[in-house]
Amino acid sequence: VVHWSLPLTSLVKTNIGASFSLAQRKGCSRVIIRDEHGQIMGACSCLTFQLPIAFVAKALAVVHGLRFALEMGFLSVILESDSRLVIQKLTASSKDLSEISALIWEAKEFSKLFVDYRQEALIWGIYRYLYFPNFSPLVFCSPSIRCFT
Repeated sequence: VVHWSLPLTSLVKTNIGASFSLAQRKGCSRVIIRDEHGQIMGACSCLTFQLPIAFVAKALAVVHGLRFALEMGFLSVILESDSRLVIQKLTASSKDLSEISALIWEAKEFSKLFVDYRQEALIWGIYRYLYFPNFSPLVFCSPSIRCFT
């Protein structure tokens, strides 16, 4: 069972999810923003057509989530995603040359607009968090241990 954890005071947690249909080549991004009390501050979903692979849908969901948080006026956010590979690309200091490089660049540019920006990756559907302040190196955690860099 995966459990959602409260963000630190003064931060909101932007939880990102994506689904993808290969047969229809479409994806759906889902975003829920919660405050430190667990109250939903905003939620949205976005349907996108003509996506080549699920990886693109996951990266696009991150862009949609960051854009939505900015549009809602939040300046201190924790981005939470279940896509470890997208989080790795966001935290990498090297230039991304993958099929999602434009989306990674856009997400990094959006992240610069926040006063406080952090990332957490929910891995393999198990309660495992990775904490990344401002694109620090990736840290792997054992189950149920919250790791900080």
